[in-house]
Order: sequence, then structure tokens, then C-alpha cells
Amino acid sequence: MNLEGALIANAKARLRLLAGSSAFLWHTYMRLAGKPLSTPTQVDLIVEGYPRSGNTYAVHMLRIMCPGLRWISHTHSGGTLLWAQKHGIPSLILVREPQEAAVSLYIYRMQQIGLHLCFREWEAFYRYARKLDAVSFVSFDSLTSNTEASLCSALSNIGLASSIQHSLPVDPRASFIASHDHDKWHLRNIRGIQYGEEQGNRPSEKRDTVKKQILLNVQSSNNPSLIKQIAQCSQLFLN
Repeated sequence: MNLEGALIANAKARLRLLAGSSAFLWHTYMRLAGKPLSTPTQVDLIVEGYPRSGNTYAVHMLRIMCPGLRWISHTHSGGTLLWAQKHGIPSLILVREPQEAAVSLYIYRMQQIGLHLCFREWEAFYRYARKLDAVSFVSFDSLTSNTEASLCSALSNIGLASSIQHSLPVDPRASFIASHDHDKWHLRNIRGIQYGEEQGNRPSEKRDTVKKQILLNVQSSNNPSLIKQIAQCSQLFLN
């Protein structure tokens, strides 16, 4: 691991975490980063979740189901949720079990950002999500096992059922994989080779082995701070 790279990556993650604590700070942060949020009147929906929670999959399916719907996605920050709340924009929030999500992100980040910070980010994001008024939650398991029904239900819960225009393919996951089998999507080939992710960021046997070992290490950890952080995330997930 490159120490300098790891220090920079952790500093950036902490800065994002701080910026995401308020709608104003996050709006300013995104503008300074050259990625300003859209004008509120041009956004119908926020589609967000902690990284590795089915975000790209959900957006791909929504493009098929709701071609006229306008959304913001993939910021992975509570700041976007607070901004949406401020402007009365409904949110569709994707939720994955914290240990599965945080460890997956830890691997995806090439293990440069500490696990403790990964769990802190998970907790912060969903604490902000719980504060929203117009919100619908979709679990990772229901999204991947019963895609169309889970998204239809979520959209109906926030008053966007009328935006649904098309049904999904018979096998949504196969359609998703086929449409993302090109190098232009998630150009992470070096990372994929090193950490066992196939082209298109799909899990492989190698990555699953790495993930299982890290999960075992997490579950048997003697680090009080990490144990406490995981417990807080688990309690939030269960509630």
C-alpha cells in the first residue's frame, strides 16, 4: 500500500464526511469540486445509497422503467439528502447490511481507507436518511432478488408511480451485466485484477475469498473503537 496515497485518500474521505453534514456545506463542496448539484426544479428524485449497495444497478433499471424521470445519484453523501429535504425532493434510498457494504467498499478502495472510516461513513449516511420526510427505502436483497416489484413499491410510496412507463426484462440482472460489459464502464481493470473483481466490477471468486477473510477479521476484532462503530451501524440497520 502507498502510504502517501492512503493518507490523501483518508483525508479526502474525512473532508467529504464533514462537507456532507449540511446542505449548505455540501452544495459549496460540490460546486468547488466542479460538480455542482442540479437546479432543484430540474430534479424529480434522489437515488442514493452507501457505495456498493446497488446504486448503479438501481439507476440502470430506473432508466428502463422511468425514461422521463430526472434524478441525482452516486454522490453517496448525506449532504445530497439534506439538500433534497431542503428543496422538497423525494429520495429513494438503497440499504445494504453494514458489514457487507463497508467491507465491499474497503476492498473497492484497495484497502487504502480504514475500515473504521468506512463504517463511520455508512452510519452518517443513514442517520441523515432517517431524517427525511419524503423517502422510500429499498433493501439490497429485495432490489437484487425482486427488482421491479421493489422499485415500483418504492416509487409508489413517494408519489412517483405515474413515472413508471415500462416493465423490466425477464432477467434484469442478466440485462444489467450484458449492458455493462465494456471497458467504458468503471475503468478499474488494474484494481479488478488485484482485488478479484471481474470487468464491470462484478464479484469474482477471488474477491469473495478476500471479502470473507476480512469479514472474519472484522467479526473477531478486539479493537474497541471498531467494535463500537460496527454496533452502532448494526443497530441503525435493524431499526
